[in-house]
Amino acid sequence: MRNLVYNTLKLFHPIFNSLFKNRLRVLAYHDIVDEANFETQIIWLKSQYNIIDISTLKDHLFYNKKLPVHPLLITLDDGDITVFKKGFPVLKKYKIGACLFIITDLINSSKDFWWNTIRKNEKKKGLSEKDILKLINESKALSNKDRIQLLEKYPATSQQQLTIDEVKELEKDRVFIGNHSHTHPMFDKLEKKDLINELEQAKNFFEKNDVGDYRVFAYPNGNLSEYTEALLQEKGIEMAFLFDHKVNEKKINPFRISRIAVDSDTPLTEFKTKVSGLHPLILKVKKQF
Repeated sequence: MRNLVYNTLKLFHPIFNSLFKNRLRVLAYHDIVDEANFETQIIWLKSQYNIIDISTLKDHLFYNKKLPVHPLLITLDDGDITVFKKGFPVLKKYKIGACLFIITDLINSSKDFWWNTIRKNEKKKGLSEKDILKLINESKALSNKDRIQLLEKYPATSQQQLTIDEVKELEKDRVFIGNHSHTHPMFDKLEKKDLINELEQAKNFFEKNDVGDYRVFAYPNGNLSEYTEALLQEKGIEMAFLFDHKVNEKKINPFRISRIAVDSDTPLTEFKTKVSGLHPLILKVKKQF
């Protein structure tokens, strides 16, 4: 049924690609679980869009330089090791630029992503993936203090993380390194002192290691508020990316850059629908009912 739906929707791809030809699409990946399918996606993207880099976007936002027609930016959140092992070889092969948003506390460590600690422990208990996902989403809605207390109930889990040398290798070959916070809390759930601490620790990491740009930021989980946005500006952030599954408006707010969530293992027909701008519209309509 799912394949039938997306095979039907593909008839509308040309309409939406034309409709949004001068609107920026920003894709947001996380881990790269299917290298072959990711390569198929990249080949198609390269044939249909003008893939830009952060520098080009900065020139557009701050110096009024025009973007090319059908502009598209590839971003990846969290810094999962698969980005280096499976994603980077594909990007390098096709000479494609991208932006990787890293969680600075995890670099050079074997600390796990906090949501994986929940997933792995609950999976051992026999909880279904559906219920695990529900639990993780509920934890994201907690105050930061309550979320930390919840995590303390679980035995620690581990995962291989990127080293600083790997981060610098990525940076040398078209992968811009951006800021995804120090520990990946929900920014709208943080008290002011904790919010400042997150930003200051991340900034210290970027400066100490002479890598990337702290000022280019992606909200963890896309969570923001007017207060956090104001504090980000106060602390020197220049660009902030959301996770709202939208094509950007013609005039882009540098602190609310929309992104479309995509996965490396998504079949190409479904992937095309998401990238076209049609899928975000469908989600918007669904929310009305």
